[in-house]
Amino acid sequence: MSDRIPKLVRTNHARVVAGKSSRNAAVAMAGMIERTLSDLFHEDLPDEIILRIFDTMNKADWHTFQVLTKRAKCLQDLSHSINWTDNIWMGVTIESEDCLYRAEDLQKTGAKIKFISAEPLLTALGSLNLKGIDWIIVGGESGLPC
Repeated sequence: MSDRIPKLVRTNHARVVAGKSSRNAAVAMAGMIERTLSDLFHEDLPDEIILRIFDTMNKADWHTFQVLTKRAKCLQDLSHSINWTDNIWMGVTIESEDCLYRAEDLQKTGAKIKFISAEPLLTALGSLNLKGIDWIIVGGESGLPC
């Protein structure tokens, strides 16, 4: 695991993997890892850990987890191993027409709630197929020189 992950997160991560963490700490850890890495499906995060995080989200069914990725192929590859419960909403980022394949990958997963984040929306998405997509978030780019 990379040094980019803060020590607290690495410590909590190890405790959860070892089964030595409290339920609340495990839920907090899942959120911290997802936010810290920015993408739960990052290539530096082993599949075993990703699946453990999803297991933690399954157990914390009183929370709704919104998981967003740009690594849709990784998501699709792992989808068959994930227990997709109603409290896990899965999304992909599509910022331009070049990234439309991510929607197709998301549509092939077993996620019960699927969403697209088109932020920042940089090009028209005219050929985007929204079949099976529950919602879409759209936002423009901000700041100079936009």
